Amino acid sequence: DWSLALVYPREEIIQQTRQLQAALTAYSFGLVFIFGLIIFFFTRTITNPLEKLTKVAEEISNGNLDVSVSIDSNDEVGALAETINRMAAQLQDTYNNLERRITERTVDLEIARRQTEIRAGQLFSISDVSKIINSEQELNILLPLITRLVSERFNFYHVGIFLIDDARQYAVLQAARAGRAGLSSGRLLYPH
Repeated sequence: DWSLALVYPREEIIQQTRQLQAALTAYSFGLVFIFGLIIFFFTRTITNPLEKLTKVAEEISNGNLDVSVSIDSNDEVGALAETINRMAAQLQDTYNNLERRITERTVDLEIARRQTEIRAGQLFSISDVSKIINSEQELNILLPLITRLVSERFNFYHVGIFLIDDARQYAVLQAARAGRAGLSSGRLLYPH
C-alpha cells in the first residue's frame, strides 16, 4: 500500500486561501452591485408610470380635467392609463354639458323673469284702468279715456272700441287712439 502526500508550507496555503477569499468577496460584491442595478431599473420601470398615474389622478381630483397620461405600454399600467384618460375625457364632457345646461337655464330664467315683470306691469295697468272705469259713469268720456289709457299703459300703437249697433249688423267705432292722433268714428260689418 502506497500513499502519496504533498507538503506545502503553511504560509503559502494561507496566502492562497486569502486570495481565493478576496476574489470570492470581490465577485460577491460585483454580483450584488449588478443585481442591485437590475432591481433598481426594474422597479423604476414599474414605479415611474405609477407615479405619473398618481400625479394625473391628483390633478383630476383637483379639478383639472384637461390632463392626460402618456404611457405607451401594453401591460396593466398602460390599460390603467388609458382608463384614466377616458374617465377624464368623460368628466370633461359632463362638466361642459352641465355648464351649457346651466347657461341655457339661466337664459330661460332671465326670459321668464322679464315676461313675469311685463305681465305684472300689465296686471297693474289693468288694475289702474279698472279703477278709472269704476270712477267714471259717462260713456262718451269713459270710452276715449279707456283707449288713451290702454294705448299708454300697454304701449299699443292703435286702440279702438267698437260697439254693436241696435240692428246687430255693424260694429261701430266709438273711441280710438292711433299713436298720437285719434280716430273719430267708423263702421265695420258685424257678422252674426
